[in-house]
Amino acid sequence: KKKKFCVLLCDAGTVLKTHCLHFILKLVGDPVLKLFFDSYDGDSFDSEFYHNCFFEVFQKLRENNIYICSLTSDSLPAQVKGWKTFLETSTDPMIKAIYRIPCFGHMLNLVYKDIVRESELLCQTISIILSIVQIIRKPQAIDFIGSKCPTVSKTRWLYIVDILLFLLDKRDKINNYLQIQSSDKDDEKFLIDENMEFAYKLLVILKMFSLVVEKDSFQLLNIVPLMREFFSEINMLYSCIEKKRMERYNQYY
Repeated sequence: KKKKFCVLLCDAGTVLKTHCLHFILKLVGDPVLKLFFDSYDGDSFDSEFYHNCFFEVFQKLRENNIYICSLTSDSLPAQVKGWKTFLETSTDPMIKAIYRIPCFGHMLNLVYKDIVRESELLCQTISIILSIVQIIRKPQAIDFIGSKCPTVSKTRWLYIVDILLFLLDKRDKINNYLQIQSSDKDDEKFLIDENMEFAYKLLVILKMFSLVVEKDSFQLLNIVPLMREFFSEINMLYSCIEKKRMERYNQYY
């Protein structure tokens, strides 16, 4: 039989409240073809679980005369450890030669978490955003604002950009509603402010980077020029912020 060479995509996610590990075959060409291959669920997603999944899926691949050139997967510690253990215990040179490419989408979500953890101001801003979302997604708020705020994704944090865009677009109505709600209460008062504007401008750059690298047509060789453009945009953003600070300083002194 003719051998078939493909890329294997591995992704852990939640479907109907069930945690699963999915395997997708990808044939690189024009157009790019994707085929669902197998899925595994379990109670404990530790390194042993991932090792066993890799072992079983590669057995099925071999039975179908399919050979893998590279594996794209998340950088979850248990997943990476399970993959390394699978490579170390395999005697097949074709398997040992497989190159693992970390999922850029997952890595960028980790970058987001690092930014929020390291920046106290951004952490506080995100916390306020989440509090505002809880308030304005109630039926009374939706009627007042005229539209519904997007939901918060617990696994794709970069999509908070969509929420920020909604908040900034409906700023006046949302702030009016928040002021009405807090006028007769002793609760902490939340308002959409310039910190949220900055959070949007920063995170939208990160999200755009994520959308580009997740395209089927994206080539790994373009990661360096893309990184240069990314940092150029970040530097421009901070230059504008610094310029505004100096203008405010000159107005008062």
